[in-house]
Amino acid sequence: MKETNVGPRIRRLRESRDYTQEYVAARLGIGATAYGNIERGDVKRITLGRWMEIARVLGVHYSEIFEGMEAPHAPLYRSSSQDLAALVEYFRKDKLLLYELLKNYRELFGKLEQLLQSSNKAIQQVMQMQLEIHQQLLEHRR
Repeated sequence: MKETNVGPRIRRLRESRDYTQEYVAARLGIGATAYGNIERGDVKRITLGRWMEIARVLGVHYSEIFEGMEAPHAPLYRSSSQDLAALVEYFRKDKLLLYELLKNYRELFGKLEQLLQSSNKAIQQVMQMQLEIHQQLLEHRR
């Protein structure tokens, strides 16, 4: 049977990081009792923005909080334009981070390619020098 309450999932995520309820509550700017109510499922409505804040504190993507859950009959959160704007901003930041990561990889691979080309040239020069030394030794023996 799938869970319909995210509280136990949040508690497991928190405990797996050895965080106390007090620590998470402080990071969220709420009291420990209010946070405990969230874990127990005693809160009727939580905004998407709050779920995203909880996920950030726990170091997970907010979708992991709801992973494997059965869709509830009543809405889990109330949506607002502010929540939607926060969600758009969240994904915009993800996109920017991904872009920066790809840009850094491109730069890194470009430098790696230059390094490999330099190494190949150095190896070819060493091989050429060895061939010349070998030919000189052969000529000297004759």
